[in-house]
Amino acid sequence: MPRPVALITGPTSGLGAGFARRYAIDGSDLVLVARDVERLELLAAELHGEVGAKVEVLPADLAEAADRAKVADRLSAGVRVLVNNAGFGT
Repeated sequence: MPRPVALITGPTSGLGAGFARRYAIDGSDLVLVARDVERLELLAAELHGEVGAKVEVLPADLAEAADRAKVADRLSAGVRVLVNNAGFGT
């Protein structure tokens, strides 16, 4: 049986990182969405190494329409859980 997939925005720190770790530990594969590719890849490698989760890295700046469309396309491809945790700045 395939593992459920959780798409998490803003997973490179704080609550988003906590959600990513928890879903991976609980048996989900992950799609991680953030602007910082380096931090996404580090987290992906960590979670794959620690719990064997399949982790897809999706670099995107959600302030950009084209990047939001990439995320919407990935959601359309199928996920069980969306954690919309991306931050914002002023």
